Amino acid sequence: METFILQNTPEASYEQLNDLLKTAFAERLDAGLNFAAAFHTTEHLKQYLADKTTFVIKDDNGNYIATMSYNTKKDKSGVKYGEIYHLAVHPSARRQGLPHQLFSLCIEGSKKEGAIYIKAHTATKAKSSIRTHIKEGFVRTKIFYNGSSGYYSYLFIKKLTPSQPLDNIRLKLGYCKSVIACRFKKFKYLYKQRKKQHEI
Repeated sequence: METFILQNTPEASYEQLNDLLKTAFAERLDAGLNFAAAFHTTEHLKQYLADKTTFVIKDDNGNYIATMSYNTKKDKSGVKYGEIYHLAVHPSARRQGLPHQLFSLCIEGSKKEGAIYIKAHTATKAKSSIRTHIKEGFVRTKIFYNGSSGYYSYLFIKKLTPSQPLDNIRLKLGYCKSVIACRFKKFKYLYKQRKKQHEI
C-alpha cells in the first residue's frame, strides 16, 4: 500500500477518487442517508478539494482504497482549527486500520498548521462512522437538523492541545443543549410546513 497527497501528485486521478467515494457511500445511500459526496461530478469534486489537503491510500495494484481530506480555518474567536471531510474506505479494504492512518495524517497536518482543535461532521445514522470518530478520541458536541432534507448530523470535536479536566464535560453539555435546540428547530419547521398546507 502507498499513501500520497492528491493535490501534490500530477498523475493523480480525480475520476478514480470519485469512483471510490461513490462505492464507499453506496451502502449508506441504500440505507436512506443523503451524502453530497456521493453525487459529485469529477469536475465538481476537483473544485471542492482545491482548498483542502487530500490523503489517498492505494493498494499494490494502484487502486484507490481509502481517502480523507482536511483544511484549516479560523473560528469566530480567531482560533485556528482543522476540519475533516470525506472519510471513505472501499468495502474490500475495511477492517485494516485505514481510517486510523488517515485520521493521524489529518490531525498531524492540522497541528503543524497551528490548529488548536479539529472537527468533523457525520450523519446520526452512520453508526460505523460515529464509532470510528469516538474511537479516535472525538467528542460529540452538537446535533444539527436540516428541515428540507430531514437530515440529522453530529458535530464531533477533538482537542489538539492539552485538555483541561472540564473541557470534555463542557463539550458534552453543549451537545445536550444542541439536542434541545435541534428538536425545537424540527418542531418549528414542521409547524411551518403544516401551516402552509392549511393555507393552500
